[in-house]
Amino acid sequence: MKFTKKIIALLLALLTVSGLFAFHASAGLDVDNKPAIIIGGAVNVRENPGEDSQRIGGLTYGKMVFVTDTVTADGKIWYKINYEGANGYILSTYAALLKDIGMVNAGAVNIRKEASESSERIAGLSYGKPVWIIGEVKNGSDTWYKFLYKDGDTYTNAYIKSNYVGIMALPESFSAKATYKNDITVCAYYRNVPVGYQVITGTNTQVAAEGAAEFCGIMPLGNLEDSRLVTLRIYDPSGNLMLQKAVSIEVDNSFFGKIIAFFGFIFNGFKWGSQNVEVR
Repeated sequence: MKFTKKIIALLLALLTVSGLFAFHASAGLDVDNKPAIIIGGAVNVRENPGEDSQRIGGLTYGKMVFVTDTVTADGKIWYKINYEGANGYILSTYAALLKDIGMVNAGAVNIRKEASESSERIAGLSYGKPVWIIGEVKNGSDTWYKFLYKDGDTYTNAYIKSNYVGIMALPESFSAKATYKNDITVCAYYRNVPVGYQVITGTNTQVAAEGAAEFCGIMPLGNLEDSRLVTLRIYDPSGNLMLQKAVSIEVDNSFFGKIIAFFGFIFNGFKWGSQNVEVR
C-alpha cells in the first residue's frame, strides 16, 4: 500500500512537472507613466518630436498629462505622452513633472516665492491641502519643496518647507520578487492621503476618511506565471487623476525558479504556496 501511494505521488509529481515546464511568454513591463501639468498657455501636441512635425492637437494651461518617455530632437527635450489614445509629443519646457503629492500637516503654513523664509509670501495653506511637488531645494539645513500652487485657474511656482508637508507613501517605483505560481496578494500602504480622495489599487477602491491615516489597499493577483505590472492610482474628489505609480511583480519563471517552485509544491502537499507583497 505504501509503495502504491509512492507511485501515485510520483505520477502526480511528473504530471505537475510537465505542466510546470511548459513554455510561458514573459510579460513585458511597461514604463511607468509620470504625471505632469501643462504650464504653457496653449501647447502644441506633435506627431513626432520636432517643431516641424505635424500638429495633432493642443493642450491648455493646467491640463494633466502622463509622460511615457523622454526624447531629444533638434537640441530640445520632448515628452512623449498619451494624447487621446495615441502617442504625441510636447516640448518639456511646457510641462512640469510631478514628483509626488504631499499634504499640509500643520494648521496654517506660509508659502513663498523662493525657497527662503525671507522670501515674499504668496499665500497660506491650511491643514490637509494637497501639494503638487515638482522639485526639491536645499537652503542651508532646510529642505523646501517646489510645487505648483493653484489659485483659481492659474498655477504658480511656489515653495513650502518640507517639515510642513507629509508625503503620500507611494514609492517612485517598486518591484517585488515572487515565486512562480504562488498566489500573490499585494498590500499597498498609503499615508497622508487628503480627505475624500479615492485610492484605487487594481480593482479595489477606497476613500480616504482621515488625511493622516495609514491604510492598506489590497490587490489580489492570483497564481502568477509571468511578471506583471500593476498600477496604483489616486483621484481627487472631482474624479481627476492626481497620481499614478507602477509596481512590478517579478516572477521567477526561470528553469531553476520553476525547480524551486516545484519542490515547494511537493512539500506543501501538492498545493501552490501564497505570498504577500507589501508596498511601502
